Amino acid sequence: MANLAGVGTPITYAEDNPILNRVKEWRHKRWQQVREPANDAERVLRADWLGYRGRREAGPDGTVGAATYAYTHFDMDLQWRPLLSDHTEEECSHGWSFVQLADKIDPSKDHSKPDPAFAERYGLNARNNHGAIIRRDFLSFIFAGNPWVYGHVTATVRLPGITTPEVVHYQRTSQLAGEEEHHYHMLQKIHDTVWELIERYGEYAVRRRIAEIDEEALNNNSRTIWDLPTREFLVNHLGAISIS
Repeated sequence: MANLAGVGTPITYAEDNPILNRVKEWRHKRWQQVREPANDAERVLRADWLGYRGRREAGPDGTVGAATYAYTHFDMDLQWRPLLSDHTEEECSHGWSFVQLADKIDPSKDHSKPDPAFAERYGLNARNNHGAIIRRDFLSFIFAGNPWVYGHVTATVRLPGITTPEVVHYQRTSQLAGEEEHHYHMLQKIHDTVWELIERYGEYAVRRRIAEIDEEALNNNSRTIWDLPTREFLVNHLGAISIS
């Protein structure tokens, strides 16, 4: 394995890798298996989920809110700020696009507005513990939050079996490609940030701290696949499955 030690050492990550290639292959097969809503109830449910997901991604309590909090509250160098701004713009665009897709599926409702009844009905409440972790400090935001690249694999459960051609087209041509691109651009900066800390505090201390953050996040519903209410809703009501 290449020695990647030191600030500025180029990372060796490439999009053409066995894990991501397997995920892409699984997605391609999965999109051949999905079906459109069979009745009005399924259409409403699919739209309500898209609206919920869009509001979560673009809203103050979700991905964009956490990134905005990091930008305004944590000490970071200027190189981080355009990266985080791009991340915020990308995720906010995804959220708004999901809301618009929801409105097309069910035009009777404005899916940009809060829907507490939907969240309460299916136990899709805010992940308050996880929210506190990613707002605690910048290192926790990086490794417990959305910038870290667990998303390549763990987002697969979010490809429900009940969907529409418009949603599939958006995910294939825009959303997933955007996720991969802006995560990739942050990886080098994450590497350099970690090695700046290692130079100050030592490798053992920084490795231990990152491992603690990672474990704490996994135990506090950090991703859909580890958030039982969300996973059960997607699997039991919208026909989602996880990669295997």
